[in-house]
Amino acid sequence: MQQDHKWLVRKGQKKVGILILVTIFGFLTFSIYTAFYPLDEFYEHEFTINTGLDFPKTGSIVSKDSNYPDQHGDYWASAIVELDTDEYEALKTKLLNQQDFQIDTTRQRIGITTAYRELTKNIDKKDIEVVYMNINRQWFKVAFLKNKKAIIFERSSS
Repeated sequence: MQQDHKWLVRKGQKKVGILILVTIFGFLTFSIYTAFYPLDEFYEHEFTINTGLDFPKTGSIVSKDSNYPDQHGDYWASAIVELDTDEYEALKTKLLNQQDFQIDTTRQRIGITTAYRELTKNIDKKDIEVVYMNINRQWFKVAFLKNKKAIIFERSSS
């Protein structure tokens, strides 16, 4: 048995074993990190799933936040997206023309968590031109800013 071990070491198996362990540890670390701090793709997917539209081609996520799902799978996520003016206008028109969306006239409009307020601390509520809400989703809203180049979307379930 002792000689078998020496043969494996001589053949470089120890290095391969260490590489496999490091790879597994790296993958687990990355998976745990992205569970708490999702990548941009998570927010792009949230946008697509909740609007039925592709994420804007010129869209760039400039700020984002979310919380980890609770025991029921409920979570909150929000992102600020900058895009060019033409796509901003086209997106606004597309959402308004979808039967799932309407202009939000509720008192709350957008921003239901303290995390949202922290995410948008540099944006005044007066900077929001209009908020659209998905009437078939529990809570999904898109705010269009008056600067004609940024949107904020927010998704929440409870």
